[in-house]
Parts: sequence; structure tokens; C-alpha cells
Amino acid sequence: MSGFVAVFNLDGRLVDAQIAGRMLTAIAPRGPDASHVWTSGAVALGHCLLATTPESVDEYQPHEIAEAGLCMAFDGRLDNREELAEQFERERVMPAARSDAAFVMTAYRCWGTDCASRLLGDFAFAIWDAKRRQMFCARDVIGLKPFYYHHGPDTFLCASEPQALMAHPAVSRRVNEGMVGEYLSVVTSTTDTPFADVQRLAPAGRLIVSTDRCRVDTYWAIDTAKEIRYSRQAEYAEHLHEIVRDAVRVRLRSCTPVGVLLSGGVDSSSVLGLATALRRSGAVSTECNAWSLVGAGDVLDESPFIAQVVHKNGCRGRRFPGSQFPAEDYHRHARQRADVPCPPTGRLMQMLKQTAYAEGTRTLLSGLWGDEWFGGSYYHCTDLFRSGRWLALAREARVRSRVPELTVPHPLAKVLTWPLLSRTMRKRIKIMIGRDGVPAWVRPDFARRIALADRLYPDVPDTAFPTIAQREIYREVTGGVSVLGTEEDDRVMAEFGIEARHPFADRRVMEFGMAIPDQVRWRDGVKKAVLRDAMRDYLPDDVGARLTSAEASSVFLPPIRECIDSGLLQSSRIERHGWVDVSEVRRLDETITRRYRSGDLSYARDVWPLWSTLAVEIWMREAVETSGTVEE
Repeated sequence: MSGFVAVFNLDGRLVDAQIAGRMLTAIAPRGPDASHVWTSGAVALGHCLLATTPESVDEYQPHEIAEAGLCMAFDGRLDNREELAEQFERERVMPAARSDAAFVMTAYRCWGTDCASRLLGDFAFAIWDAKRRQMFCARDVIGLKPFYYHHGPDTFLCASEPQALMAHPAVSRRVNEGMVGEYLSVVTSTTDTPFADVQRLAPAGRLIVSTDRCRVDTYWAIDTAKEIRYSRQAEYAEHLHEIVRDAVRVRLRSCTPVGVLLSGGVDSSSVLGLATALRRSGAVSTECNAWSLVGAGDVLDESPFIAQVVHKNGCRGRRFPGSQFPAEDYHRHARQRADVPCPPTGRLMQMLKQTAYAEGTRTLLSGLWGDEWFGGSYYHCTDLFRSGRWLALAREARVRSRVPELTVPHPLAKVLTWPLLSRTMRKRIKIMIGRDGVPAWVRPDFARRIALADRLYPDVPDTAFPTIAQREIYREVTGGVSVLGTEEDDRVMAEFGIEARHPFADRRVMEFGMAIPDQVRWRDGVKKAVLRDAMRDYLPDDVGARLTSAEASSVFLPPIRECIDSGLLQSSRIERHGWVDVSEVRRLDETITRRYRSGDLSYARDVWPLWSTLAVEIWMREAVETSGTVEE
């Protein structure tokens, strides 16, 4: 993992190396091991290194091939180096160094701007091509590595985090009211930021900028027609085991010991089991241990499951209490990052991450994304209804009614029929009946001014998967909330010099998960049936049979209470600008408090929007007003 910046003065004026250096300093925690700036005429590239792979220990970036007129800054990790090396040999072009950056540069020399589609891994990069007088940038298919950019009349900038762009005088703190509206409701955009002068490159995004144009498109899309069908359930499990095992193997390429963020659930326990099995077999030599969070909030202590998994794998297990922070910490976070502060759940692992880095563990594997691909969707009921499989639908409805984890959150009639309508028709009906998605605390005149209902329900066609369940799973995974959360995860890890790696986010795992039948994901009231089958040898019996998962919403309550009680909503900036009705925000707070105290778990659905509203207020005070003026 690393951080990078790039400057391209489109009008040809010489680049200011000091400004590029200030940009790089703004993201210095991402790369404590080395920092360099390269300049040539109107272009500058900067890179700060966190060495996490054997090949990166002696790496020097930005990576230049002077005779080809190429220079690149790369953040990330490649997971198909062996395959690429074979392709390079056939092309008779060899990397100039052994680093991942050198491999990406060689891929660019072989296949030009189509190279990103051949890369597996987590990455974001910028390549300056002097002969073509253009900068080529790309980001991995899930968006695990962040990429922010600014394209103005005279200047193009890009960086791993927005505070780097804010260090350049071409970038203002002018507010993007449309994105503010989404933060106050639900984030749907994968490209906007709260600042009008800063954009994000979407997952699987490709950007090519020259002096007279800036083209943004995508280099990869899921194959919606692909279906994986086997005659036996065991074949699905065998296939999944093979690709997840390899996804874990390639992510154990590390120059330091690797930790697994173990929760005691099926996903993270599978990752730890595979990692320790790979080491015992001699397939890898990387030391791997368990790092766990316990005792945070009301229902986060999963110690009994964690202990069983650690014992089964014979590895070292470290446990840490969840970290809690005063409200001022979120203000400081917004100032430092020039962004909306991360949610309280993003701060829970601070002690864990500090200790890991101090003890020499720079890489942490997670079980994230297992839920998305293998947890199943209640919209499978819609598919059964659409195909006229009435008996199967009745059986599924009966099973789901008995299992809390599978309970359908909406009236069954709506689940069966609503998804059959086009997105445009659903939007029209919602607006007609006055349910346009705009929450009560967002002022109606503000919502109309920014066309918030259109942002929340954009007029784009649904992705054409064979089943509605597949469509809804993919829409959730690729939606604004998921992408923003993924970026947030990377950034909060980077603050402590830690690289997070997610085996279940491997593109091969995703493609498998999206192509299998929904009935393979869950069976007889058991979610992740295919994953449990595939990982049976690595899971303690209690973990393999576990149907519950931790719920962290109560973690939000102390910082929410402190923010409100300390007067955050007094002289509110978000009210002053006409965005929010603070009385409605207070009413939401009272509702959450009343439900929580009475044991009504429905409080959990409202803590995210309440926190997000308070976070926008903090952002306005600390990230916008620090510039001295507020531009709209």
C-alpha cells in the first residue's frame, strides 16, 4: 500500500515541485518508508511507500522508464504476477524491476490503455506518457484503492486522498450541494465528493487526460450472462474452495507477518483457516495470526467463537477492546482529511491497528465481502413468483419466517411484485405517492433545488442479470454506500500504516458468486450454504453452524450523544445554509433514544442517517470553513 499524487499543467507551464511536495506530505501516513517527487516540465508525480510485499522493500517510485518517456505512481498490489510474467515472456517484454509498479508499467507498454483489464488485485495508479502527451489512470474493479481527481481549465490533479488535492491552489473548497444532499439521505453517487472541485474515479474506472480532453470510462464490466451450473452441490463447494484458497494465497505475499481480522464468523474464520493450512502445507511461508476486536458495544463480543477458531488453527490470537473517542476526535479527523469524518465503527480498531504496526504486522486480511456474494437475497422469492414456482415459494416463505436472520424486511406482496417493475416506473410511483426518499430532516426547497429525488433514484437502466436476486445483489455491492464504505476502510487503515486485503473481494470470487444459483447460497434456512460446505474442514463445528452475526449500531450512540449534548446543532451550519431542519434532526435523535432504551432494535436503522447528518455538520465546520469562506 502507498499513496500517490500527480500534477499535469494542461497549459504547459512548468510544474512547481514544492506544491507537489506539499500534496504528498498531506498523505504522508500512507507511506512512511520512502517519499519521492519526480518532475518533468509540466508534470509531477509523487509517491510515498509502505513496503508490504517482498518486491516493495527496495522499490523506488515514481517508477520511470526514461527511454520510453514513461513514469508512473502506483498504489496497490497485483495478485496475478505469475500469469502476467508468462504473458510478458510471450510478448518478449520484461519488467525493468521486480516491483508491482514495474509489472503494471510493462502491462501498459504491451497493451496500452487496455492494460487495466488484465490486472488482478487492488490498485490505483497514474502513468505519464510523454510521447503521447497524456496521463493514463485506472482503479481496480471493486474500488478497494481510492482515487480522487480534479480537472480544471489549466490543471489536472489526482491523488490517493482528497486532502492532497486541497493542498494545491487550483482546488477550492466550493461545496457540491448535490452530494451534501446524498450524505443527508443516502449516498448513491460513486463519482461525486462533497467538494465541487474534487471527483472520484469510479471502480473499474479508466481516465485519459491530455491538453485538450479528459475521457473517463470503464475498462471492465461483470458478465451478466455468465451462469455456473453443476449437477451436484459438492461441485459448487469444490470450485469455491479452489478460488478462495488461491485468493488467500496470493494475499499472503508479504514482507512482514500477516494478521487476520477474526470475528469468529464464517467468513473471517475461513480466511484464517486457509491461511494457516497454506503455511502448514509449505505453499507459503508467511506467519499468520489472529487479531480480534472484543467487547465493543452491546453485542460485539464474539470471544467464544474466536477462541474456538484460534485453537483449531494453532495460531496466536490477540484481542483488543473497541476504541471509543470523544467528539473532538471526529472534528480533528475532518480537519486532517478535508472530508466528512469516518463513522464510529471506523475508529473501533485504532488500538488494534496501532499495536499491529508497532509489532511489525503491516498487513491485515479480512472476511469482508463474503456476505455480499454468498449471503443470498430475499429477492429470490421474487424470482420464484415470476417463474410460477408456487410450492417452492411457499416453502421458502415458511423457512424465512422461522429464521430471524432470513426474515424479509418488507411485506411479502411488495417483495414479490415491486422488483418486477422497471426502475423508472418504481421512481414514478414513489414520487406520485409522496415517498421520494427525501428524509424529513432535509428541507423540501433544498431537495427540489438539487433535484435530490433524481439523485436518489437516477434514471439508469437496471443491470440485465438472469435473475432479480442477482441484479439486486450487484446493485447493492456497486452502489454509492458500498463504494464509499470501501474507500473509507482503506483510508482508516492507511492512517496507521496498515494495508487491508480482502480475499472475498477477489474478482474471481466475485464472478463466481454472481454466477451461481441463489438456492446454492442458502439451504434450509442456512445462509452461505455453499461457503460453509467449501470451508467445512477449516471451521469449528459451532462456527460452521453459526447463524447470527454481530450488530454494531450501539457503537454510534455515545458519540452521537456527545455531539448533540456539546451543542453541535446550535448555530448549525447545515441549518444556516437551508439544507436541514434541525428540529427534525432532534426528533430523530429522541426516537432513536426512546427505542434503544425500550429494547426496540429498530433504532438501528436510523443511527446511520443521524450520524451522517452530524458528520456533515462537522465537515462544514472543520473542512469547509477552515478556508475562511464558504463557496456554493
